[in-house]
Amino acid sequence: MKFRDLRIVAITAVLVSVCAAAQAPTTATPSKQSVLRLLDAMGSVKMMADVLDQTVTVQAEYLAKMRPDIPAEVMADLVSEAKKEAKPQELLDLLVPIYQKHFSAREVNVLLAFYESPAGRKLALETPKIATESMQVGQQWGEQVGQRIGERIAQRAAEKGYTLGESPARQPKQ
Repeated sequence: MKFRDLRIVAITAVLVSVCAAAQAPTTATPSKQSVLRLLDAMGSVKMMADVLDQTVTVQAEYLAKMRPDIPAEVMADLVSEAKKEAKPQELLDLLVPIYQKHFSAREVNVLLAFYESPAGRKLALETPKIATESMQVGQQWGEQVGQRIGERIAQRAAEKGYTLGESPARQPKQ
């Protein structure tokens, strides 16, 4: 290859690199507003508000059982005060930097486009229901697996001359 050809190849390589770099996705940090918009579109804002409300309600019921001497109107005042103090926006503000750390502005915009689409809105709407049903199924599955594991371990222990649930002394196999 001639020197002149090497220069042309080198210049072409530099131009291609510059063009590619210019077209590379930006790694700009997303704005707080865009992250908050994403969290809202994902259904996180409503879910947090619901969870906080449920938590306060459950704690109030627990307190009422522990302290039946507290009159209902006082308990209602305590619940009202707790709900005023539990501000989802405080948690959202703490989440923004996490999203900013893990997503670029471009990625947040792509996610927003999805979550603002009909399929994305449906996903956000159905996710809490799916999570609840999944936890129920997971709990049932866990109980079944636990039962099978317990039976299998007891069987294996018996094969080795041990009976589980009895005294720790070895019971020789006959």
